[in-house]
Amino acid sequence: DPENASAKYTDREIYIYDLKSNLTKPLTADELDQWAPLVLEEHYVYQQESESGVLSVEVQEKEPRLKPYASNILKFGVILAIALVFINVMQRANENKKIIHHDSEHAS
Repeated sequence: DPENASAKYTDREIYIYDLKSNLTKPLTADELDQWAPLVLEEHYVYQQESESGVLSVEVQEKEPRLKPYASNILKFGVILAIALVFINVMQRANENKKIIHHDSEHAS
């Protein structure tokens, strides 16, 4: 019933229809009102009203990109993980050598 809709359904959301995939996906999914979408070459632009009633124009990239700092942190994390695996392998190899050397001394 449109007259008695819950608050969850009374805010306006924007959906994007992809002609190639024949799928509809939500561009916005929150409790704020959004309307008047424009589809640009690389961005979506729409108007939004905050909970306090402030109107704004929002610009959202079509393809999300990693921020430079996030990309650098990701690279650092991968390098650190590789280094830790290498150190672990070296420690295990050293422990195995010690065990083999220790066992051969007892056998003599």
